[in-house]
Amino acid sequence: MYEITMRQIEDYFHQSGISDIDELGAVDRQIKDLEAIRAKLKARVLSRGIGLYSGSQFVAEVQEYDRANISPVLVKEFGTVEFVQQVTQMQHVKAVIVKPII
Repeated sequence: MYEITMRQIEDYFHQSGISDIDELGAVDRQIKDLEAIRAKLKARVLSRGIGLYSGSQFVAEVQEYDRANISPVLVKEFGTVEFVQQVTQMQHVKAVIVKPII
């Protein structure tokens, strides 16, 4: 298994003369590709069922449990305005959205 360091990545893009925008887009695309690979690998491990599985460098545990979530739609529908305001947390977000030109 080969790991690339942040320094190697920075050196590569610096030497290539690629703009920050194109650099971000290239990295974003690679992350999406890796996430797709990760999802397929996780599905294969999940198919083994509940248990602890070891490789030569990592251990994976498959768990199964229930998680309770409160439905925001139902809270808004059946809760009072005051209740919804009390349980709503606001967060200021700054985002960068990267899309290919082609």
